[in-house]
Amino acid sequence: MNSQQFELFDGDIGEVKYRFNVPGLSFTDYLRGSGITLRPLRKRRSKYFPLLVAVIALTVMFGLLTLVGAMLTQFDITLYMTIFQGGDETDVNFRHSWWDIGVIMLFLYAFFVGYFALYLRFFRRGRSFQRKVYRSNRSTETGYYLELGEHGLRSKTNNGVSCFKWDSVTGFTTHKGMSFISLFAVSFFWLPDDFDGYDRDAVAAFITAKLTKPV
Repeated sequence: MNSQQFELFDGDIGEVKYRFNVPGLSFTDYLRGSGITLRPLRKRRSKYFPLLVAVIALTVMFGLLTLVGAMLTQFDITLYMTIFQGGDETDVNFRHSWWDIGVIMLFLYAFFVGYFALYLRFFRRGRSFQRKVYRSNRSTETGYYLELGEHGLRSKTNNGVSCFKWDSVTGFTTHKGMSFISLFAVSFFWLPDDFDGYDRDAVAAFITAKLTKPV
């Protein structure tokens, strides 16, 4: 075996220590596993980062409104906008008006509402794409057979056999009743903590030992 070759190898994973018939994965758990696997590729941020961004955004917005208000006063500019419902302005059932900063605030609110709607649209399209990826791999829904050996891992599905050295494993994470074995930080194997024949603590100790001293 070439210790510098991280791709699939000849399938010799050495003595097999654990064998599992792993059941299929729900879409919710698939999203969770994908998030955990991709975590090393993302920049680490403090849990207070969203709060910091919100404070900065509000401070900047307040500063801009103050500046605009000062400019309107300095140059004696008046902004006016009104909305009314009726046949004409003499027969009005509803009327609402905005002046100066109120007009600016109205456009700011419209901007944020539009931005939020656009974000939701992209979020839904992203979730739809993830669901297509999830369904494109039948083993994700139907399950697979996994072997953990001294030199690597081997998975078997209806589509064939895949073998990886321990050098290919980038992490082992347990989260909310599931264990995830990350590969190349872009893919993963999964093991439900409650299925028959799975000793999570023993398997975790075995995998951790391989990650700290790769073969």
